[in-house]
Amino acid sequence: MRGIIYEYMKLNEGLSISKNGHLVIGDMDVLDIVQKYPTPVYVLNEEIIRKYAREFHDELKKIMKIHLFVMLQRRIAVRQYFK
Repeated sequence: MRGIIYEYMKLNEGLSISKNGHLVIGDMDVLDIVQKYPTPVYVLNEEIIRKYAREFHDELKKIMKIHLFVMLQRRIAVRQYFK
């Protein structure tokens, strides 16, 4: 069972298992989180959220550049058609 858990953890960024076998999210031990906050509790890893937000933003910028290019090409084509 422990091997399955380790394999699963490799698939998830920001999750790991400490030397004493506790789940760690980012750099926080889950047991520390549970002792500090009432359960159930949602834990978000800010580094991972920021990483995916940056990737999303970069892809969106690429798409917008393509979209603007296509719009400009259409306008040029329409102008040339009516000349």
